[in-house]
Amino acid sequence: IFSALFFIVSTVVLHAQDFVRSRPPECRCQFEMPGIPRPASQAIDTDVGNIIYHSYVLEGSESGLSFSCVVSYADYPKDAIALDSSSFMTEFFKTSIEQAVSQLDGVLIYSTEITESGHPGILYRIDYGNGLSVKSKVFLVERRFFLVQAFYQKDKEVGHRVDKFVNSFQILSSP
Repeated sequence: IFSALFFIVSTVVLHAQDFVRSRPPECRCQFEMPGIPRPASQAIDTDVGNIIYHSYVLEGSESGLSFSCVVSYADYPKDAIALDSSSFMTEFFKTSIEQAVSQLDGVLIYSTEITESGHPGILYRIDYGNGLSVKSKVFLVERRFFLVQAFYQKDKEVGHRVDKFVNSFQILSSP
């Protein structure tokens, strides 16, 4: 009886695609995805030096979802960021959006200033390709850059799940 009950409960949980809270200690953030994300790291040579981007990825094709989730972070060198300048932050967010629009060859649909745990950020959506969208949040906390992204098809009924993922992101402490 126990094994049959366990099978039924397991099947219900898997098919419901419940959101799973992730709290990687090195990320200093938490978020919820409808599955277990895959960690990845990539070194990128930039104008301010070599920066390692750490990501937690749940691809729709891997999990049977109709959208993909990504949470990334990177630490910038101490001299690369003027944290005491509000104009720097504004320009940083503007440049982040412009680069994303350019990389996707997309169109910015909206952007709005937000805060998370008292830290300024920006929320935006870009439409690109043939009916695709990406909803993103960007934060800069001291030298740490956070990027939260949900990639999805606009015509799919995933809006509430995309919002649940994007809105679940929380900054836990300053890096």
